Amino acid sequence: MSEIVQLRELSARLGKDEMVVQAGGGNTSLKAESGLWIKASGTRLSDAMEGDIFLLLPWDQLNHWLAGDQEVLTGLTPGGKSVRASVETAMHIAMSHRFVAHTHSVRGISWIVCPDRDGELSERLSGLRWAMLPYVHPGRDLAAAIRDALQGKEVDLLLIENHGLVIGNDDAQQLLKYMAEVESRLEIPLRPSASKALDTLQKEIRGWSRVGGDADALASDEDALRIAGGGTLYPDHCVYLGPSVATAMSVERFEDALAAYESQNGMPAKAAFIRGQGAFLREPASEEARMMVRCLVNVINRIETGSNIRYLPASEVASLVAWEAEAYRRKIAAETR
Repeated sequence: MSEIVQLRELSARLGKDEMVVQAGGGNTSLKAESGLWIKASGTRLSDAMEGDIFLLLPWDQLNHWLAGDQEVLTGLTPGGKSVRASVETAMHIAMSHRFVAHTHSVRGISWIVCPDRDGELSERLSGLRWAMLPYVHPGRDLAAAIRDALQGKEVDLLLIENHGLVIGNDDAQQLLKYMAEVESRLEIPLRPSASKALDTLQKEIRGWSRVGGDADALASDEDALRIAGGGTLYPDHCVYLGPSVATAMSVERFEDALAAYESQNGMPAKAAFIRGQGAFLREPASEEARMMVRCLVNVINRIETGSNIRYLPASEVASLVAWEAEAYRRKIAAETR
């Protein structure tokens, strides 16, 4: 089997698991003799087998790009389409492995947003070659931080605070096995409220649609609402949903909660939780927005009650929301769905 087929199969496996990758998030790569195969920005890993989502960047082009300061890097897919390479291209080059996968693992994020759990995390990952990095803005800055952290070290797993995981291996199948091992080690029991059925549900709120499922159960848990409304946990949340979410203590106070959110963040809320009623999305809501609410719920359901939470700084959230690279990713997602 050719290595590009292995890359496609690896990517599709990851992209079809919402516990690992959501919407257009995450990226994969393969270092070949001719250059770097990398996912195109805004595409979904779940489309890897059927879609034209990878481009090959020759090494001389990459070296020239790395020597400069431009963020955008473009190339052609095998189908001849001109696309942007993933914003994390430099990060993939910083890893020495032939195959690299960057995921937004729900289990991983539930650990790396809780600074008080670092000791237990070390125990969970004992025996693996891993390292923890503080949060750095995605793109070139993150790649530079990874290069600095890896100097003189052999590391197969990176955990990036408030962001996700990076895993490298020279064999695609071994990478999948390694990732499964990591995911297994990071799993913890869900919150007791995760499966709690709500007694009474608001039938509808004009202009909003219900998310349903576990998202409704989360709305019965006051500590979970604290975490959800306290800030932004990871980049893709604010990319697809804006900063944090609005939280209301009752249906009657919903409009007040929306006004408070807009006053604080300078934009209307796209997602909201109402205590005892569930999770809602402002219409029209994209498939990506629904995925990201489910991701938030899955993360919070794996955080112990009363945990100290590390949020992204407000300045970083504002930077991500306004970042042209992320606006491009949203545009591509909208065009392909």
